[in-house]
Amino acid sequence: MIWRRSQTAIDSSSGENRPEGEDVSAESTTASKGRPTPKRREAELARKEALKGPSDRRSVRKAERERAKQQRARSRQAMMEGDPKALPARDQGPVKQFVRNYIDSRRTLGEAFVPAAIIVLLLGMTPNPEIRATVMLIWMILLVVAVVENL
Repeated sequence: MIWRRSQTAIDSSSGENRPEGEDVSAESTTASKGRPTPKRREAELARKEALKGPSDRRSVRKAERERAKQQRARSRQAMMEGDPKALPARDQGPVKQFVRNYIDSRRTLGEAFVPAAIIVLLLGMTPNPEIRATVMLIWMILLVVAVVENL
């Protein structure tokens, strides 16, 4: 063989001193796998069986849908657990992780906009014109701040 080293080269490179007459071939064999190697005919039949799928198109499509559904469920579960390898390629990396953490940690007025709007609307129904004028001013300030914050 072209790239195979001779047994004497292997013995000399290992640095072991072997006594003369010791059988080297028994050492160089690999461990048994515990079963006989299948005949070529059996291996080909097994391979063809593995490739052979259901002959019914509906069952093939149903099996593919089920497999895709399970894959999506595993992917979603991994994303919900925060596994960075489950993220799409565009969202992976340390910079993207920093931006996600920054966005998730900041507080904005938009989080309090709906409760504030409900309070403003309830106070706007009061019969006192001074309170309604103050509420309208607060409402305008709230809208302007929310728009400017999202720019």
